[in-house]
Amino acid sequence: MKQKYQKRSFSLTELLVALCLFALISATFFGFLKISQVSEFAMSDATKKEQELLIAHARLKQLFFATNMPKNASKSGKSHYYFFTEPNSQGSSSSLVFTFKNGVDKEPKLSADVLGRLSFDNNELALTIWPNPAMGVPQNTILRKEILLKDIAQCQFLFSHFDPDDKSKQNQIDWDTNWPKNDTLPLLVKIILTWKGAGKAQEYTFCFPVSDSITYVEV
Repeated sequence: MKQKYQKRSFSLTELLVALCLFALISATFFGFLKISQVSEFAMSDATKKEQELLIAHARLKQLFFATNMPKNASKSGKSHYYFFTEPNSQGSSSSLVFTFKNGVDKEPKLSADVLGRLSFDNNELALTIWPNPAMGVPQNTILRKEILLKDIAQCQFLFSHFDPDDKSKQNQIDWDTNWPKNDTLPLLVKIILTWKGAGKAQEYTFCFPVSDSITYVEV
């Protein structure tokens, strides 16, 4: 004799409980997924900013090391060597104008000794390059602008007055916010940057190719 088995269907209550459990598990899973994506994007932005800072630091180091200011430049009649500050368009900080060796460039008029301007405008640290007046090229004909850093709230240039021969200030370096046209180079240049959304400023110090050996350590 065959026994008959009656198929049992799900009740409405069981179906509702299953749907609630599925919704809860799905919400938890997608919540963790969203958190991981936000963390990944934040890490990508931080990594990108760190890479941009490393590239800008290397470029600035190269620029200052290639700054050209022979000794007794004014006495030799070579007045086309420059290193001085002047107010920029925002007026809150100075821009730095200097002569440096740009090496070989695809634009011949921007090769060898050129003029550069480091300026802080529109929350950007930019470098503008144009031909040296001594080359006889009109300055307004060729300009090149490089954006070194973005999203900067404040930028300040400082210049050292350290004299290694002055024994009274052996462990002291004086800093000034301006550098006049006097045919001389400072020993050190410090750039203080404050990023948007960051309250603490960061300092970066650069040196020039000098004959005397100087060790500068920040503590």
